[in-house]
Amino acid sequence: AKQANVPILYFNHRPKGLEEGAYSYVGLNERRVGELQAQAALEVKNSGNAVILIGPLGTEAAEDRTKGVKDGIANSNIKILREQSAAWYRDRALSIVENWVTSGINIDFVFSNNDDMAIGAIQALEASGKVMGTNVGETMVFGVDATPDGMNLINNGKMYATIKQDTMVQASEALDAMINLINYGTNIVKYLDAEVIISSKYK
Repeated sequence: AKQANVPILYFNHRPKGLEEGAYSYVGLNERRVGELQAQAALEVKNSGNAVILIGPLGTEAAEDRTKGVKDGIANSNIKILREQSAAWYRDRALSIVENWVTSGINIDFVFSNNDDMAIGAIQALEASGKVMGTNVGETMVFGVDATPDGMNLINNGKMYATIKQDTMVQASEALDAMINLINYGTNIVKYLDAEVIISSKYK
């Protein structure tokens, strides 16, 4: 496409290694997503043991969301004890968290790069007898995407918060950028805001 001078617009997932100005992109500010998770956690408590469930290694979303969490808690007493990629998958996250629990670590926070991995973490933690919540000895779990399954757990208080991607807004903005690219040949890089959804049980 580049050799043929075909205009390129990336939506939601931006590949690495492309020079700035050579493409259009519409998607979340992924680092901000992680920062919002950390901010929501610190509004409740600023100490404890944390783990991070990471998306596919090498992807911008996984790297920047993880970096955002780490930056967000850098000046707190929250300590990251484990981090591992579950590649977005629920079953892999379940197995990883089972292993962490079996190793004897106490988990106060789970920062997950997406909802499905957060759900797997909740399943593993509950199977071990852990209670989801904000009290001493309970675990706060954070996801991303506000998927239907994730929102079910938000609504019943098992997931503390998720970061919503507004897919309708993203689609609309991507189409606008595409039309602009076709009509004027100018590239646009637009980062969209994300929304924190906290379970009403904790408000």
